[in-house]
Parts: sequence; C-alpha cells; structure tokens
Amino acid sequence: MTHSNPAHPALANCATNDADASHAGTAQRAPTELSLVGREAQHAQFEGARHGDGWRASDALRVSDELHRIAFDQAPTGMAYVGVQQCFTQVNERLCEMTGYSAAELLNMPIIQLTHPEDRAHDEPLLNAFLNGSAATYEAEKRYVRKDGGVRWVAVTARTVADELGQPLHRVSVIRDITEHKHNVLELQRAHRKLQSVLGSLTDGLLVLDHDWRYAYINEQGARMLGMRPEQLVGQRAWDDSSPHSDSQFQACCQRAVASGQPVRFEELQPPPLNFWLERNCYPCDEGLTVYFRDITDRKRVEEAQRQNAALFTAVLEQAPMGVYVVDADFKLLQVNSKAMPVFATVKPLLGRDFNDVMVTLWGPRLGPQLAAIFRHTLDTGERYESPPFVERRHDLGRDEAFEWETQRVTLPDGRHGVVCYFHEVTERARALASLQASQERTRLATEATGVGIWEWDLLTNQVHWNAQMFRIYGVAPTPNGLVRFDCWRDTFLRDDLAQQERALQATIAQTGQSHSAFRIRRADDGELRHIQSVAAARVNELGKTECVVGTNLDVTVSVQAEDRLRRLASELADTARRKDAFLATLAHELRNPLAPLRNGLELIKRAGSDTALTERARAVMERQVLHMVRLIDDLLDVGRISHDKLELRRQRLDLGAVLRQAVEAAAPDIDRCGHDLTLALPREPIWLDADPVRLVQVVGNLLSNACKFTAPGGRIALRAEREGQSVAVTVTDSGVGIASDMLGKVFELFTQAGAAQQRGGGGLGIGLALVKRLVEMHGGSVVARSAGVGQGSEFVCRLPLLADSAHAVQTAQTAQTAPVPVAAPTPAPGWRILVVDDNRDAADSLASILSLEGHRTHIAHDGAQALEMATALRPQVVLLDIGLPKLNGYEVCRALREQAWGKEIVVVALTGWGQEEQRAKTSAAGFDAHVIKPVDLDELAGLLVSLRAPVAHPSVQPSSQHP
Repeated sequence: MTHSNPAHPALANCATNDADASHAGTAQRAPTELSLVGREAQHAQFEGARHGDGWRASDALRVSDELHRIAFDQAPTGMAYVGVQQCFTQVNERLCEMTGYSAAELLNMPIIQLTHPEDRAHDEPLLNAFLNGSAATYEAEKRYVRKDGGVRWVAVTARTVADELGQPLHRVSVIRDITEHKHNVLELQRAHRKLQSVLGSLTDGLLVLDHDWRYAYINEQGARMLGMRPEQLVGQRAWDDSSPHSDSQFQACCQRAVASGQPVRFEELQPPPLNFWLERNCYPCDEGLTVYFRDITDRKRVEEAQRQNAALFTAVLEQAPMGVYVVDADFKLLQVNSKAMPVFATVKPLLGRDFNDVMVTLWGPRLGPQLAAIFRHTLDTGERYESPPFVERRHDLGRDEAFEWETQRVTLPDGRHGVVCYFHEVTERARALASLQASQERTRLATEATGVGIWEWDLLTNQVHWNAQMFRIYGVAPTPNGLVRFDCWRDTFLRDDLAQQERALQATIAQTGQSHSAFRIRRADDGELRHIQSVAAARVNELGKTECVVGTNLDVTVSVQAEDRLRRLASELADTARRKDAFLATLAHELRNPLAPLRNGLELIKRAGSDTALTERARAVMERQVLHMVRLIDDLLDVGRISHDKLELRRQRLDLGAVLRQAVEAAAPDIDRCGHDLTLALPREPIWLDADPVRLVQVVGNLLSNACKFTAPGGRIALRAEREGQSVAVTVTDSGVGIASDMLGKVFELFTQAGAAQQRGGGGLGIGLALVKRLVEMHGGSVVARSAGVGQGSEFVCRLPLLADSAHAVQTAQTAQTAPVPVAAPTPAPGWRILVVDDNRDAADSLASILSLEGHRTHIAHDGAQALEMATALRPQVVLLDIGLPKLNGYEVCRALREQAWGKEIVVVALTGWGQEEQRAKTSAAGFDAHVIKPVDLDELAGLLVSLRAPVAHPSVQPSSQHP
C-alpha cells in the first residue's frame, strides 16, 4: 500500500476536482484490493479511450497514477519519495519492513536519521553533492538503524524528478537490503586477513608457482631465506637466470610433481653465497604448484655428529669386557657386541627385531615377557635394574643357563633414549647359590609358617643365639649375628612366671632331658603382654655332660585370647539369651495387657445399648490402651533408629522449664491414676538449652513413667532442676522399689529389668531407660542412677550443657513471652471426595466409616490395581494410601497418579506402619504429600489435610461404588 504525505505536489494536483478526489480515495486501497482482472480492465479502458471512446486527459492521468502506485507498492525493494526538505514524502511497505517503522513514522522523517551514526560522516558529502545538483545520481552502501535498534546493510540508489521548468519536485530512492551479502563479504575479508596472518607467521618458506612457472606468491620468510623481497619475485619465471631457484634440480622436481600429481621432496645444498641446506616439498594444486621449503642446515650437522657418535658407540661396545647389547627407543634390538653374539645365535633375523620377540625366543612365553617388561620399565623411567644370579631353562636350547646382568638407560647417537644391558654368564655359581638359598628358605618358611622361634644356649660361653622369629616374638631389635644376652630374655618375663621357668631350665640341664612350660612376657618394644609355650632339650657331649640347651618358643597369645573370648562370649550369650527370653515374655505381657481392656471395651459397647455414659467410659479405656500400645511401638522404633545412628536431633533454643512442664502434663494421667504425690522444684528464671524439645520431653517423661511404674500406689515422686556451673541437673526421685547395687550399672542397658521389677510386674520392656541414656548423650549430657538398695527408692540425675549465648537466650525469652498463642488448626470442610486404599479390609472399612460420619464421600480399594482404576473413574480429591498392597504397592500407585494431569493436584497421604526415616524419604520421593503412622490419630489426620494445599474441585464423576 502506498503511504504518502498529502503535501506531495503530485498528489495535490490529482485532488483538484471531485472526480480526481474520488480517484485519490481509490488509490489509497491496498494493492491486494486491485485484482489482476481490474488492472486488465483499466488497461482496456485506457486503450479504448485513446481511440476515441470517451477519452479524457484526467482519465489517462488516473490510470497512469494507478499503474504507478501498483508498481511502487509491489516493488521487491524499498521505494521512497524524498521532498526538497530531505524528508520522506512517500514510502512503500517493503521500506517499512526493512526499517521497522510504520509509514506514519517515516513520513516527514529526515532521511539522514535512518543512517547509522558511524556512516554519516562518509555519507553526508555524497548526499549533499546529490542534493545540491552537482551529482546527477546518488549511490551508496551504508547501514540503516532499525526502530528496534537492529542494524541492516542497504544499497541506496536515488535520482531527481524535475518539473517542466527543470525545478526538482522530489527524488526517487530505491533501497535494497544487502545485509547477508555484506556479511559474506566481510567474512571473506576476515578470512583473507587471517590467512595472510597465518602465512606471514610461518617460520619457513612458502611459494606458489602458476601454470607458466611464474611466482604467484611467496611469503616474507621464504623471500628472506633466498635473500630477496617478495615483490622482486612475484611475476618472475622460476627458471630465469636471475631467479634464486633457477637450478635444474629444482626445475626437474617441480615438473615431476606436476606431471605425476604427487608430492615430491628433495634436499640440496645451496651454492655460494647462501651455503645452507634446503629441504623442499612440492605439492601440485589447482593454481599450479605449492612449494614449502625450510632451512635444515642444523639438522644436517646433527646427523653428521650422530653418525660419528654411532661409530664411536659401536667401537666402545666391541671393546667392552662383558656381553653388551642395546635396545633402542622403539624397543627393537639395535646392537649386539661380539661377546654377546653367541647368546643370540638362535635368533634370526636379529638386529631390528622386536625385543619382546627376542626374549620369548630365548626364554619362552612365560619368562620372556617378564624380562622384556624390566627393559621397558628402565626405558620409561630411567630406573636401573640389577639382576641376582638365577638359573632358568633356555627355551631355544633346552638347557639351564644363568646370568648376572643389569640394565641402564642411555642416550643413543640419534639423541633418543635406549637401554644398554651388561651381562656375565654365571651358570655354575648360580646353581650352587640357588641350592643354598633354597635350603635356607625352606628352613625359614618352616619356622615362620609355624611361628616357632628357635634358640640355643651355649653353657660354656653363656651365649644365646636366636633365630629371626625369636626377635619378632620378644619385640627385640635383631642383632647382626643373632646373639643376645641372657638378661635380654629374662627381663621380658612377668615376675610371677620367671622363677618357674628358671627351675624348669635347671632341671633340663641337670637331667639332660626335655621340658615343657608356659609363661607370659611383655614385649620389649611395645610392652604388649604375650603368652608363650616353650619346649627345651639338653644336648650333651661325648662325656655325657650338657654343653648347650636348644629350645623353641611359640607365641600362643591369639589362642589364649580366643579361649578367653569364647568363655566370655559364652557367658554373654547366655546372659543375652536370658534377657531375650525375659524381653519376649515381657513384650508379650505388655502387648496382651492392653488387649484385655480393649476386648472388654468392645463388649461393653456392644451391651451398653443407649447407656452413653457406659459407652463413653469404654471408649476412654480403649483409647488409653491404644495409646499405650502406640508408645510401646514408638519406643521400639526409637531404639532401632539410635542403634543404627539414624535418629537426628532437631535442636533449637528452648527454656528447660517449658520442657519439664510439658513432660509433667504428659505423665499426669498415669500419676493421678496411681495416686502418687508429685513434688516439683523448678527454677524461677529461664534455663536455656540448645536441644530437641520433643526428645527432652521424651527423656523426662520416660523417667517420670519409670518412677510411676516402680512406686506403689500413694507413693512420692519428685522432679527438680538446678544449675550446676555450665550445666543443669534434672533429677527424678521416687519412693519405689529401689535398685539392687549390682543392677545400678545395668539399668540403662537394653531389655534390662531389675529383679524387683520382674517380680512386681508392669515393668515395661526394659527400653525406656536405654532411650533416656542415649538421648541425653546425643545432647552432650550424661545420666546416672542411684539407689540405697531394694525398697529404698531410686534417683535418676540427667546433666545437660547450658546454652552459651545467654544474651540471645534472654532476647529469645522476651520474644517467646510476647509470641501469640497458636490457634488450633481448623477441621476440614465436609464433602471431600476421599479414596481409602488398604488391603486390611477392617482398617479400610472403619476409617472410611469414620470419614463418612464427618460428611465426606468415601470410596474403598483393597489393592494397587483397583486403586488406580477407581482413582481414574472417581478423580478423588484425597487419597489415603497404604504402602504394602497386592498387585501394585503404594509407591507405584502414587507415581502412576502423579503422571496423570488430574493427579498432580490430588492430596496423597501415606498411611503405613513403617515409620523409619528411610521409609519417609521413600514416600516423599514417590510423590506423597505426607506420611502418617498407623494407627491413625483422626484429629492429627484432619489437621494434616487442612494444612496441606486445598483440594482441587475436579469435575464430578459418577462413582461405580461409594461407601455408605
């Protein structure tokens, strides 16, 4: 669509009469409004008018303007008219697309405003020359800044349109977007500069010959090597007499490379005055021939030096008085001197052979690679290796041979590392030495295998000789000749055992016989107690007199300790078995105790009829008994967590007084039921601790419960707390059955009950005090039990460290005093759609019935597959889901629910008997919102559901079955 300024002269002329005004309105329609048929009709009308069919000049003008407007609008490039004020007076849609401005924004905009600020300095002179008439046309490539800040490259061509008097009316501009082309050109320029930089950085020469053998290119370094400048060579024929490459060898190599299409390499010494060696590499290419050349004078000198060194190295090897051979850096056999050559007589070919193959040929597939690995290690690390004499069977000759040899890494004439081996044949000497060493080794292995120390006491010289095992047994540093002082042996004895051992030795000497004894020593080096069994025998001379005593010592400490440990373990196992039986009996007793009132309560409810008071009493009894069973199970779970270091404290700054009052409130029903007199002595000022409030309430509650259990009805219980330096002591005293003195150290062990407790009954499982001890120690404290004996009452004292930051504690106390009283959580609104999933039908039915009484719509499923099917049909708002289910377990059901779009907002609660931390982590990972332990506290469940996100009101689904 053409967009123009009404002030444009041409448009003003077109609007001088009503018919023209009507035509102007038509001209403002979009190009798409003028169909091809319409344009053809106008063209026909124009042609008919020319031949006299009602033709008027105004009609011709309108047709011409319309055709011009269509061409202007549909041009594939930007088109614009620019007025004498150098502003846009008419633009087409393509220019608007290129600049991002609307036509209204471009009209009357100065044309220079679109030009990039960095291009204006270059563009303004060209534009001014065009505008003042000194230039007939304007052509430029520049950058336009779009409205959104983007930059586009454009090519602009402009010409002036003048009236019949030659005065400029406006200027027509054609703008083409050349951004992609410009980027490609700039990228080529950058690549060219990069290539020039790379070629200029080469330290060797590079030149290109064209198909006429003229220099098309040579880099600075190459020209410098030839004693010239690049401009002196470019364009010159390579075979001219003035060319530095005019020699016939270079010409022949270049021609051979072009003819064969293969690279050609050669080396030559440059004639005077250059006098240096050049290595040339000729590579055929589409442009002709590329020649890479470099100065190799230094390398030639090194090669000559290496040749001379190799000759000297060979001469030295030949004059060596022993066999010598060399392995090079490629692990190939390089040289063998004449004295070594007989050893390798069976290896053919020899020189240049892989050294591993050589060793396998000589010594076989087992030993050969091992020997080759030694050479490889020396070559890689430079570490020398000296071989002891050894006898091995030659694989190639079938006979035993032995050598003494060593390896050493050396620098070879070519400048790389190699390995030189020097060797002597020592076959006979090695056989004798091997035989002796084998005998000694057998003796050593025999004594070490049995752990036997051997000693010999020469009575004539009073010298004592020990073997190596004796020194190890007694913890004495070995002497070079194995001789020790007699006192060295005697000083290690325990005093109680020394006299007996000396008497045994004297009896052996006097009777020229043999003795057996056992004694204890303390090792000289570490003082460790060891148990020794000794055998001594007298050796007599030809006169029948004892001249020495030979004996053995065997360290039997491990056996003695094992026997002691077995006896101790047997006793502990017997005690553990006894405690286990007592615990199982107590557990059965404690679990059966609540069952009787539970059964009685059920019977009472059955027979109560309309007696609501009797029903309420029965319900209260059953609730207390259920809570009692829950506490028993919770204590057992806590013991398991502590035993496996999985119980974590949730510490916070707290006032001990608040903890003690909460514990008293929890224990009050039991104390009142037993008729005990409870005395409290709590400090008036706050005592601040860094502790877990729940666990401290559990500690004090267990101590109060323990006192209540073991005190006869009407007894006295006292709880007091007082500061003791940097700690606080919490003491629970009772007038109960007391603790026997031999049980004071055991009452904190698991499953332990005092005899009086067992006889009295109702003593619990023996885990409450164990929990107290472990929880207090986890807080950095300690607990002790005191009692004057059976029937004298008991006292338990817990000491806990005070909080160091007292200032912060005071501030916390003030904050706590002004803190608002927590408001009880609201109960859930009735009418929720709840799916209960449990394979225990009684549990599922009872829970669903209770929830139905609260006004909720409940549904029941008894396995995982049924739960998914019903959830898909019902779209419940809450799912109470057991974990151990048939077909699909609770984790799988929860994951499947969360995969559904409608299942992401469902509240899913795990109802399970598993309460360990790892189980809670698994339910959280599976997508559960909460984890609730069975049996379910209904008030807790209601508060939990309210605290979670509000259930989403899914579209109503007609249930297949609903709990009544």
